[in-house]
Amino acid sequence: MRSKKSKIVKELDPQEVEDLSQARIDHYLSLGFLPYLDEKNHVKWLTQAQRSMRGVSSRSVLPSIRHRIFQKKKTGRYRRKRGPRGFFWFVQKHWFVIIVTLIVLFLIFIFLYPDLIF
Repeated sequence: MRSKKSKIVKELDPQEVEDLSQARIDHYLSLGFLPYLDEKNHVKWLTQAQRSMRGVSSRSVLPSIRHRIFQKKKTGRYRRKRGPRGFFWFVQKHWFVIIVTLIVLFLIFIFLYPDLIF
């Protein structure tokens, strides 16, 4: 659900909506939606519950007295603690380095002990 909602300016009459067909308007009305005009001049189809939630979310930004008294103290950034990481995490993170190291070790082994392989 979006956190930024536009304020509802007024409720429209369903016959005032111009950009939808009459069948679509009748369908929305049968589902319980009503047209509202928001502050950006867009038509929003909302139910009564959605409309009341818009009214609550667009209230004043000033904190209440209770929130001023019992506000949480923020002590810098919170750092997420991770559990112990295993061997597979190391392989997944550094797979390229591991492959290059194995190739280099194999080449050194071939140059030092060619009689064991050939």
